[in-house]
Amino acid sequence: MKNLVITVSFGFVKAFLIRGNKNRFILVDTGLRGSKKKFLKVFEQNNIDPKSIDLIVITHNHTDHVGGLEEMAKFCQAEVLSSFYEGDLLKKGVTSPVVPNTKMAKIMFKFMKKPTSIKYEVDHVVSKTFDLKNFSVAGKVIMSPGHTEGSISVLLDNGEAIVGDMITGKKQGKEILAANPFVAKDISLIKKSLTQLIEAGGEIFYNAHGLACEKESIKKYIES
Repeated sequence: MKNLVITVSFGFVKAFLIRGNKNRFILVDTGLRGSKKKFLKVFEQNNIDPKSIDLIVITHNHTDHVGGLEEMAKFCQAEVLSSFYEGDLLKKGVTSPVVPNTKMAKIMFKFMKKPTSIKYEVDHVVSKTFDLKNFSVAGKVIMSPGHTEGSISVLLDNGEAIVGDMITGKKQGKEILAANPFVAKDISLIKKSLTQLIEAGGEIFYNAHGLACEKESIKKYIES
């Protein structure tokens, strides 16, 4: 399998670039505010012209995924796509509810400021599967609620999937295991969404706060 996904790591969170046909690209999520400098470094390392990014897909509108949206959309002159639910909240400048799931997350959120969002009106809102062929990429956007009500994922025809914060991947011995995300509205819904992605051809699952997980690891997580 030829990998089409390029990971952009900001340490705490990741964004992803998808290489399409004729050297065109899609960017998935934009990191926190001030992310442009890191993106420029990755563009240079991979010989990517920012103007070759035709679309920015937002998996959900938590601040660590949309903080750099306005700056990057303007810089790349790219259109922006989100789910209908997340797009409506972005238009109002309201973040999706942040529901801590792990014990550590619950402790952290007691001492953190209330999460905020940016205000932005996206170009495309989707409420069902969306084909990315018009953006030079062989793949589709798939509704995958669970982390937030309106979370979406990108599934490429080669089996690579970018799933935002649906899971986290942790190394245990020689294995990389899928685990619960730090924040989640509905774990059972996450597992249902992951099942749909596997049935649709998902083989490797890139997530924003951990290591990429193979399909077998995802299956074990679903069954746990």
